Amino acid sequence: MGVMKFHNPVLNFLVYIGIVPIIYAIFGVFVVVKGRGIEEGIKEAKNIIENNGIVVMFPEGYMTKGDRVEQFKKGAAALAIATKAPILPVALRRDKKNMYINIGKLITLDPTHDWDSTTILFQNKVSQLFAETFPPATQNKEVLSPIQIEDLEAKPQKTDEVKELS
Repeated sequence: MGVMKFHNPVLNFLVYIGIVPIIYAIFGVFVVVKGRGIEEGIKEAKNIIENNGIVVMFPEGYMTKGDRVEQFKKGAAALAIATKAPILPVALRRDKKNMYINIGKLITLDPTHDWDSTTILFQNKVSQLFAETFPPATQNKEVLSPIQIEDLEAKPQKTDEVKELS
């Protein structure tokens, strides 16, 4: 699923001169037009899934920048419910040099789920994956595990008596 309006002016220029539509055609990307309703928006994606295809969606409506997950829209939930397809949640995080990917476990929906509860479920799963997807520390630094208050004692300890935290 793709868009034809970007936050980046260079990408908007590539849309204007026809490059983005060519790339979309090569890779089988289709555009969801805002304001036409969820059923109309998921029609092409539903057709792809019903023909054993794979659909990749950014439930926020775009790939976000920064260090948090934005509010999910209901399209991914509506598509999952309509097709009964399993969902593979993925969190992407990028910095200036790297892209980090954290892939969760497949989600199979209970038939009683509605759009709202499914949207919340998806957002919670992706938020959890996103929180786990931190860029590694620099090559010379070590990433430390979280410290639990219960593991600390009030008295000082000798170096050889310090236990390793997991």
